[in-house]
Amino acid sequence: MKAIVASTTLLYFSTYFILIVSDRAHLHQGGIQLPEFELQPMDYVDRRAAVIGLPLYLKCRARSYDLISYRWRHNGFEITSSSRIKLIDGSLTILAATRRDHGQYQCFATNQWGTSVSRLATVDVGNRVPIPHNLPDTIRRLGSGVMLNCNLPSTKIIPPIVNITWVRQSEVTNQGKQQQHPVIVNERIFISKSNGNLYFSFTESKDAGVYRCIVTQTFYLVSNDSFVNINVYGQWQRLNFTQQPSLLRVPTAIVKSLHDSTVLAGSNIKLECMAYGKPLPKIMWLYNDQILTTHPAIAIQNHLRELVIKDIQPNLRGTYSCYAFSIDSHNFSECDINVIRQPKWKIPLKNAEACFTHNVTFQCVADGDNIIYLWYHNAQRIHNGSKYTITNNGNLTVHNAIIEDANMYTCIAMNSIGNIVSNAYLNVHGCPPTLIKVPSEEVIALIGDSVSIDCVAEGIPEARAQLIKNNRYVNIDVNDHITYVKGFGFTIHSLKTTDEGLYKCAASNVYGKTQSRGVMINVCRETTANVVPPVIQAPIGSTITLTCLINKDRRLATSVHWYKNNDREELQNSGAVQISAYKETSSKLVIQEASINDSNTYNCVVISFVPTGSTRKFAKADGKVIIQGPPLPPVETQYNLIGNKKSVMITWRPGRANNSPLLYYKLLVATNSHHYHLLKDNIPVWQASAMVAVYPFNIYRVAVIAVNKLGSSRPAYLYINNTYFEAPGYPPLSVRARYAQEINGIEVWWKSVPRLFHFAPGFGYRIILSERSAFGGLFQRRNISLPDFSINHTIVTGLQPDKHYVIRVFSYNNVGITVDPHQNLTVRFGNQPPHGIVKNVSVYVISYSAVVLTWSFFSESNHSQTLSNSVIGYRVELIDHDDAINRTTKTLYHRSTILLENLDAGKSYNYRINAFNEGGDSKTYLQSSLILSDPVPGPVQQLQAKEINIGTIQLTWQPPIVVDSFVTSYTISYGLAVHRTDEWQIHIHDGNLTSLLLSRPFIDGKYRFTVAASNKNGGGVPISVIAVTRSIIPSSPFNLEVVNISQHTALLAWQVQESDVMGFILEYKESISSKFDIYDDNIPAKSRQIELTNLSSNTLYDVQLITKGPKANSKASSTLSIQTTSIKVTKASIQFYNQPWFIVVVTCVCSLIILIIAIAVMNYKQRQTTTNESKNSKDKTQDSAGYTITIKRNESSTKAKLTNVAMKNVNKMENSVFYTCSGNTAIVYCSDSLEKEKNNNNNNNNKNNNCFNDSDIESKRYNINIA
Repeated sequence: MKAIVASTTLLYFSTYFILIVSDRAHLHQGGIQLPEFELQPMDYVDRRAAVIGLPLYLKCRARSYDLISYRWRHNGFEITSSSRIKLIDGSLTILAATRRDHGQYQCFATNQWGTSVSRLATVDVGNRVPIPHNLPDTIRRLGSGVMLNCNLPSTKIIPPIVNITWVRQSEVTNQGKQQQHPVIVNERIFISKSNGNLYFSFTESKDAGVYRCIVTQTFYLVSNDSFVNINVYGQWQRLNFTQQPSLLRVPTAIVKSLHDSTVLAGSNIKLECMAYGKPLPKIMWLYNDQILTTHPAIAIQNHLRELVIKDIQPNLRGTYSCYAFSIDSHNFSECDINVIRQPKWKIPLKNAEACFTHNVTFQCVADGDNIIYLWYHNAQRIHNGSKYTITNNGNLTVHNAIIEDANMYTCIAMNSIGNIVSNAYLNVHGCPPTLIKVPSEEVIALIGDSVSIDCVAEGIPEARAQLIKNNRYVNIDVNDHITYVKGFGFTIHSLKTTDEGLYKCAASNVYGKTQSRGVMINVCRETTANVVPPVIQAPIGSTITLTCLINKDRRLATSVHWYKNNDREELQNSGAVQISAYKETSSKLVIQEASINDSNTYNCVVISFVPTGSTRKFAKADGKVIIQGPPLPPVETQYNLIGNKKSVMITWRPGRANNSPLLYYKLLVATNSHHYHLLKDNIPVWQASAMVAVYPFNIYRVAVIAVNKLGSSRPAYLYINNTYFEAPGYPPLSVRARYAQEINGIEVWWKSVPRLFHFAPGFGYRIILSERSAFGGLFQRRNISLPDFSINHTIVTGLQPDKHYVIRVFSYNNVGITVDPHQNLTVRFGNQPPHGIVKNVSVYVISYSAVVLTWSFFSESNHSQTLSNSVIGYRVELIDHDDAINRTTKTLYHRSTILLENLDAGKSYNYRINAFNEGGDSKTYLQSSLILSDPVPGPVQQLQAKEINIGTIQLTWQPPIVVDSFVTSYTISYGLAVHRTDEWQIHIHDGNLTSLLLSRPFIDGKYRFTVAASNKNGGGVPISVIAVTRSIIPSSPFNLEVVNISQHTALLAWQVQESDVMGFILEYKESISSKFDIYDDNIPAKSRQIELTNLSSNTLYDVQLITKGPKANSKASSTLSIQTTSIKVTKASIQFYNQPWFIVVVTCVCSLIILIIAIAVMNYKQRQTTTNESKNSKDKTQDSAGYTITIKRNESSTKAKLTNVAMKNVNKMENSVFYTCSGNTAIVYCSDSLEKEKNNNNNNNNKNNNCFNDSDIESKRYNINIA
């Protein structure tokens, strides 16, 4: 019980006191705030805190201004409360943990604005296992690297080792036996062949167990003269792990490192390298700091951990490095391998003879490395002294040989690998004269030089030396410029031409005499040399030629030798260096494909073979070669995070400039394993640093390159891992939405945010879909989260038809969410989006930073665009080609042209255009690139089209804005406005033109006129204007009617449109005739009446009227038929009813009748009132009908009647409305009481007796006629 309480308390406090995430995700906008976590679950809960049968607590708490609700997911599935699982105030409590509770947990906090997601918590549920203490264990934290020592006594490790294996004990079988299984080597597990140890790069839980090593060695048994393999067993040892969580990352560390060694040439060696690390480190081998490539003698095996060199030779000596690296750490080990050749005789000892008291020299020369020579005389070690001289090259000189010196001599040549021996015998005796130094076969000397003639003789007794010239002995006593030095010979000083001759050396003693062969001494002038050109500068890869010009005596035997920087080693012909054969006067040194290392001073040495003591035996001349090339990479490249960890300062030191001064540096960067791109250019040489912005949650590879006039260096690489996290900086790009009829939903798609801008793990997209009310308010309907950042579209269904929905798409990660998307899209559910494509895009570059785009939209449907799917606008998106996240979207309504300004002439852009309407965006769009070329003219200014005469249009404009040029011509095109294309086009090669008169028959229609200016770079932006022209045919008269007609005359009237009327023509005919005659063809334009005279009585005529225009006449009006009268009216024949007396009588009678009727009506009304009052007191249900009320609304001509209106209703009307009377018409205002009467009457009468419409609730004004 105490263990349960302790573990529970430990988990509670460790979870409760977890650090609050420093980078909180806020969404502030008008008081809006997403839940912000104050407490999140631990990222890993191991078996110490998650034990089967014990409670498991996972804490989660967020804060917000609003009410927060919580929910949890386990392995991606929602967790619901139960008797075992409790959700209290955001925290998750599992009362009794089981094995199935193992996995990943995540907390979600939601308020009215959205949901915040916690980190993933991995819970490892298991039983506690007791750790035995009876065996010495190797206990490590899970995930760390481990080495198990073979731990064999050193006295047991007797090479050669045939094999080293490790075995692992299995569990005890049913028979009570323990089995052993060999350990299998793989990428993670390694058995060293040198020390027998077992290595784990990083450990896994399955590695726990009991191990031991078995070393198989070869021994020689003397008893039976045979070899036998014997297994030597190590001690059993247990590998176990702590209860700490497994290490997710282990820094790379080399534990089986390399050691310096010296090996024998021709032997096989094996280098082992083992590294700890998680993730598993990769191993790379280097030789002299260069990555090892394919080599016939080198093999890399055993998962790159062993480097085997077979038959190693001295050319493979050097530094070998093992470089182990992973994503965030690295380590290396190196060793120097020295390959030594075993000594081998080049000149072994040979037997020698010596004259008594003479010196004798033994030659002993061995081939090999670091050879040391040892000399013995009769097995006694010889050291340098007065008797013996041992030189570094192995020669031994015995001075003043005597009889005792005659014996065996031994030379030993040795190095650290081995040694060899050679022996020889020395015999000492007396000798006749022997010339040990004689003159050369031929001597060539310079005038004034001194010539030495070697003449040294030895013998027992001592021999006398003499000089012979041209077969005559020379008496040196009388020739004072010839001297003799014992042991050296003769010297002729200050040579003259007379000293030329054939010279011999002679010697004699008591045992005999001897002389040498004759040698000719030639006296010549001095040799000189000169190298041209003296200095050469050339780039890498050039062919360099130096010529050595020689001036010498033709008898002088000379040789030419080339040296580099006065080096002792003479240059020889090789692949890149060629020395031409010496000719009498010149020699050439040619260096092909010269490299930086070829930069130096080259010496031409002309050696004159003068075997004399002259101080000038050679002539020397120098030529300087300077090879220039691209610089070497910068060195000591490093970086430091600055401030908020969103910037780094990168510094470096310059590498070798390769004989050409550095011009600048440039910086390339690759993010998250993508390709490198240029980040900064022209960084000054003195600066040698750069500030670079780094986005959170990204890995950068930076390459620094030095540049001189010969080219660029190889990159110096730098790796930057920015582990700082923050909320996404950019919402999804190019968001579009449309109503999709085929799925009856709204389809939303967008351009995914590049990995560079995720800024933290857990990146995804959130789509918020809101319904827009009739009053403009938004009501959130859907909140969709897409945790897969590779998804770039979604479909929302189940929406209401004919509703407007506003779509917003956000980016989010584990830290937060973007504050606001770039654009909100509105889609009317049920409306079809445009079906078509944008075509005929024209691009006009009007300046070095501005472009005008124009286009047309073509429907892909078989029918024309309807009102529901017609285009109402376009979205134009401009994308920076160098920065895909930098894009601008402009929305245009009812326009198909746009001006794009503030562009960078040094960049390239892409643009994309799609149409939209209330149904959303079209799926098809046009995308193309944009290149800022030389600018063309912009649109002309103040374009106007005016009809100055019928059929004649005058165009006027002001010149356009032109950058760095002027207008050279104009193009004018025009045609009917209803057509898509213009019918006519005119090119005017006059850049100063600002008006044009067009005289085509522009008659009665709408015409479009388009003007575009041009310059030397091309045509400019066209601009159009619409002009409405008049017709040359005037309109026909209408409403032709007869005002008055008589027996012989008729007065006619008409109407006509007031436009270009020049007059009228009146035509008439008798109806029985087929042809009209002109009555008057000069009726004034302002006349609207005319009287026809001289007509026949009682005759039917047809008349028509024609309008006269400036260029043509109209069609005839509608024909009017008129009938003249047949009776003449005279004063004697006036009817009685037209007499004045009759009119007076009728008037009086009518007035009297009206008066009588009025009195009767008043009496009737008074009686009716009395009757109604009486009747109401007796029977309120009885009605008296008889009135008819006519109601007419002032604002319309609609009429309605109330028939059979009861008197009581009239009274109520009179009592309920305000009215004024004029005759029998009352102007009244309808009130509620009248409405009630209207309703009562409507219920009792037929449908045609309605008084008011249902909408007449408020007071209305009416005319009421009481009949």
